[in-house]
Amino acid sequence: MVQGISATIAAVLVVAGVASGQLPIPIPIGPPPEPPVAPPPPDNPPPPPGPTSDPDGFPDVGKARFVDLGSGSTSALWGSVDCASRDRVTVVNRGGDPSARADGKSQGPDRFRRLRVLDGDDFYGERCELGLNDHFKSPTALYHEGQRLITYISLKLSKKFPIRRDQWQVVMQMKQTQPADNGGGIPALALHVYDGRWRLVDQQSELWSAPATTNRWTRLSFDVTYSDSPTEGAIRVAADLNGDGDAHDTDERSRRIEIATLKTEGAGTDGDGIVQGTAIPSHLRAGIYHEPGYRCSRYKCSIGIDNVGVYDPD
Repeated sequence: MVQGISATIAAVLVVAGVASGQLPIPIPIGPPPEPPVAPPPPDNPPPPPGPTSDPDGFPDVGKARFVDLGSGSTSALWGSVDCASRDRVTVVNRGGDPSARADGKSQGPDRFRRLRVLDGDDFYGERCELGLNDHFKSPTALYHEGQRLITYISLKLSKKFPIRRDQWQVVMQMKQTQPADNGGGIPALALHVYDGRWRLVDQQSELWSAPATTNRWTRLSFDVTYSDSPTEGAIRVAADLNGDGDAHDTDERSRRIEIATLKTEGAGTDGDGIVQGTAIPSHLRAGIYHEPGYRCSRYKCSIGIDNVGVYDPD
């Protein structure tokens, strides 16, 4: 009898709840569900963002293989001055890059090299660059298959340097050397400055870019594993864009990018010393090489180069 009355009361309560627009509170049946289990952490979690193990964000280096601090003969150091006239290159005795050398040694005298291009200059194009393109004799033909080397360079664009035009303009190259059957064409790696930004490109695409500033030294490093294989070669860029002495700010470090960093030799003659199908060594070039539409009579196509070094890793 009691059970019948309880059931009747329960039915009345349900009907009343529906009529009043208030649904009854459901009574849970059985134990509560287990809380979700978090997935296990990955075997190799990515490093947290922020400063790297290098205090200033730039890679540590070992032995220097090539150094230019603005002193000494330009042609002797670089092997060649590829400009319309030798007077396009001058040594300035003050105002050089204030950054320390990558290996911590003294820079010595406060000097740097200034290169300029005038409208109509023609040295296999409108250019003024340093670097001998010859893998037999060049002092800057340092980049070979399987090597990891770190290249530092400081660049200062003149106050009126034309950076806003949207046309190619190279200021540093790691270019395949001659003689080689596939030694021409687009460089294996090149740093451009145009449309307001520094732009690192390979043979196919842009790898990294960051805002460019005139009339101030920009310190850059390129930590590169050299290979013509896209799975063996790699590059990471670091740059001090704002002059605060480190590469920890926005856009100042790229990720490690796996790409082919050398070109592969093609079919042709055997006298160039490079076997078909193997990597062509590259050499360092620095200076201006651009599309001839730049108006250097209106804008000052001049660049400072200082504190250059190619180093073994630490």
